[in-house]
Amino acid sequence: MSERFSNRDKEEQTKVYRILIVDDEAVITDSLARMFQANTRFALDVYTAYSAMEALAHIQATENAIDIVITDIEMPGLSGVDLLKQIRTHLPHLQVIFLTCHEEFEYAYQAVQYHAARYVFKSEGDDILLDAVAECIAAIEASAQSAPQPKSEYQETNDPTINRVLAYIHEHLDGDLTLYTLSEKVALNPSYLSRRFKQITGKNLADTVADLRVAKAQLLLDETPYRINRVAALVGYELPAHFTKMFKRRTGLTPNEYRARVRK
Repeated sequence: MSERFSNRDKEEQTKVYRILIVDDEAVITDSLARMFQANTRFALDVYTAYSAMEALAHIQATENAIDIVITDIEMPGLSGVDLLKQIRTHLPHLQVIFLTCHEEFEYAYQAVQYHAARYVFKSEGDDILLDAVAECIAAIEASAQSAPQPKSEYQETNDPTINRVLAYIHEHLDGDLTLYTLSEKVALNPSYLSRRFKQITGKNLADTVADLRVAKAQLLLDETPYRINRVAALVGYELPAHFTKMFKRRTGLTPNEYRARVRK
């Protein structure tokens, strides 16, 4: 069973990266987890798995929330290279580091060249491994700069009633935000509120609600390990399928695709 370690309390750092360490030798896996937990260079949540199959199950169970996988090559059953192939099929941007022995180097080198992973010799020590993690984090951050960025703030207007509507929307993104409900909150006729909102803001009320919900969903997908159905509920969608359809229509990506692109 995978375990979780964290050093986030030791770092004044807003971004926490999630690392999964995979090795069938528990002494190696747990030793690396403790090393990463004690490091002061990065804020990390560290998870462990003791086989490639367990690693794949963990990645799936956490809705692809892992940022970096550090894996041994030779393991019973699925090898580290088999694990890499599975990752590249479903999560092409996930960062992967191979831990390899010298006698495995040629095998590892070919896999690295083909599947775009990094490798570190087990004999090279913790500092080299931390440097490889630093390279992965730099790649993640560079990729995130080109991803669609959420805009969660709304602009106040010079109309107090519309400002009340906007504030209510922003504070109740998980609730009922139909035109009828919003009109009741400000004691206006629904048709009149719709026209007035468009006149003051230049946007349809329904589009504003959808944009704010997508922005909050983007933040949740980026900053939490929540499953898609949980994110959907937090932005007012009972059915994850409806949430996914709306999210892709407005961003061009499914929620899972967005999470993978931002984090990898």
